[in-house]
Amino acid sequence: TFLRNRQIFLHLNREEWRSFEPVQKRPTIATVPMEEASHLNFAVVTTSEINGNHGAGILLQRIFPDSSRIFHLRSFNFYGENDFGGIDREIAPSEDLAETYHEVSSQISGMPLEGVFCVPFATHDLTLALAVSQIARCPLGIFIMDDQNLCGKIDDEVMGLALRHASVRFGISQEMIDGYERKFGEKFSFLPPVVPSHSIRST
Repeated sequence: TFLRNRQIFLHLNREEWRSFEPVQKRPTIATVPMEEASHLNFAVVTTSEINGNHGAGILLQRIFPDSSRIFHLRSFNFYGENDFGGIDREIAPSEDLAETYHEVSSQISGMPLEGVFCVPFATHDLTLALAVSQIARCPLGIFIMDDQNLCGKIDDEVMGLALRHASVRFGISQEMIDGYERKFGEKFSFLPPVVPSHSIRST
């Protein structure tokens, strides 16, 4: 159906996609209370929970040492615990993009978001990040930490759309940057792994 045609739906603007109702609604996810939403000014989108049990989680905790005003949105729960964000929610993949967009819209309503930062490991992560950016009308940043597109796991159409839409793009290695710039023609910046400031001795 039209609603499930990703190539068409992702190119709709905010007013256009709102006119479509989900084909079949999933159980309602608890929405963020308005009094809490008003304090969240940034969003981070990942595949799973952010914690110290995996490398991406450790690195994101170092990039954002104070995440109290961040809304963390993810596609899956793998680890059973999340140690990041003032508020966090899971929105699992759905074949119905209208459903995904309406779920994102209900979650971020009332949040004065100034930007969204996505570390994609799956196609759905980019779909969520695009939805946040389009709904909140805020800039999108993408950090390629794990290569899931050049190896064929993330859909080319969605990756290309997200990279074109993004205001800033980062890669964790120069080799990865070179590969993505060749394939998509978009400029990337180098963002290497970081260490905690207390581990660096000043002179």
